[in-house]
Amino acid sequence: MIKMSLGGLLLALLFLLCFSNSFANTPIRVLLESSQTTTVTITGQHIGYVDNQERFSATTTLDWPITAEAGFLYVDGDRLGQRFRITTLQDNHFVLEGNQYRGDILFVAKQDKVLVINVVEVEEYLRGVIGEEMIQSWPLEALKAQAVAARTYAINEIRSPMSSAEYDICASTACQLYKGVAAEHESTDRAVMQTQGLVLTFDGRIAETPYHADSGGRVASSYEVWSQQIPYLDSKVDISYTSPFANWQHNFDAAKVAAHLTKQGYVVGDIQSMSIQQVSNSSRVTHLNIQGSAGSVELRGRVLQDWIRSFGLKSTYFEMVGPMTVRGQGFGHGVGMSQYGAKAQAVNNKDFKAILAFYYPQTTMELYGAALASR
Repeated sequence: MIKMSLGGLLLALLFLLCFSNSFANTPIRVLLESSQTTTVTITGQHIGYVDNQERFSATTTLDWPITAEAGFLYVDGDRLGQRFRITTLQDNHFVLEGNQYRGDILFVAKQDKVLVINVVEVEEYLRGVIGEEMIQSWPLEALKAQAVAARTYAINEIRSPMSSAEYDICASTACQLYKGVAAEHESTDRAVMQTQGLVLTFDGRIAETPYHADSGGRVASSYEVWSQQIPYLDSKVDISYTSPFANWQHNFDAAKVAAHLTKQGYVVGDIQSMSIQQVSNSSRVTHLNIQGSAGSVELRGRVLQDWIRSFGLKSTYFEMVGPMTVRGQGFGHGVGMSQYGAKAQAVNNKDFKAILAFYYPQTTMELYGAALASR
């Protein structure tokens, strides 16, 4: 048995507290926009840095029109540099496309594009995520499960060797939805605060925590969707719940399908029918054949995923009910936590730990700082 003196115990607690506080201050770089020109409004006092050198300090609200050309940033036609960072002071915000954001804003020139990046502490970032990814009025335990899953996802992106040199994560559904201050709400703020620093780990590493709206009744495995075998992301029957995505139908327009295929390099003539050739363990479509007057094409893998998204299908969990009509269920890729499932479990008095244990079995919940300190 290991014995610890009172002094040693206090030192250990202080150590964990420092790691917890350091986590709260961990910055994440969120790509908000990539365009040739943009305008950002800074409210109140702020400091500007050009290519990492402080250049000015302002005390009033200012508009900053930024453009990029040949790898350099320009303000009102004057060349500025390659990187321009504005630090807001006294809890001021910046405004982009009508949305307010906390933290700093970083502009980076990439040829003729301006990358607009929000540099913000992880816990502040999550306040702008949870209310976008989950309905704010849902039970607190579901919101807390979402907070832990989103935090774990974000930390994985920060630590990923695939992370961009300029940013860690995007602000769209391709990553996690993030709308800044507009998404903040008392209920979601409480969920973030009550789970502060908590992440899921597996085998000594930060876990992968994908999530989606509705599994359609069966959770998909990571392998069948992304060809990556992750032990705790396996296919299984989901709990029973109701959602607006339980059943849906989509009618394909033959002319639009033909035009889309031609654009992708597949010339099959006039579309005659579509047929499912293969499904996964969770009954999701993995191979889809499209028959035309001049030939056929079989879509699979990422090509199929991109094709389905381009036509607005909610998921690959569908069946053919006519030559050009599908009927499906669920919304999203189906891997990991179902948000409607999390809600149903919370309504049935499951706490956030039980919800996460159901969707990410074999994982362990730890404080982010403590998890790193123990490695």
